Amino acid sequence: MSEYIELPVSGLEGPLSEMEQTVQDTAHRFATEVLRPAGEKIDTMSAEDAIAP
Repeated sequence: MSEYIELPVSGLEGPLSEMEQTVQDTAHRFATEVLRPAGEKIDTMSAEDAIAP
């Protein structure tokens, strides 16, 4: 799996508010801890198993 690469901001964005930073951090943590492992598991499954209920 490729490692996470943090992209630089374009320079046009202002600094995030504390609430915006909290939301961004929470979304990133969820993606890293939940979605990425689920995606890795699904990638090893057959198409039939991946869509099975």
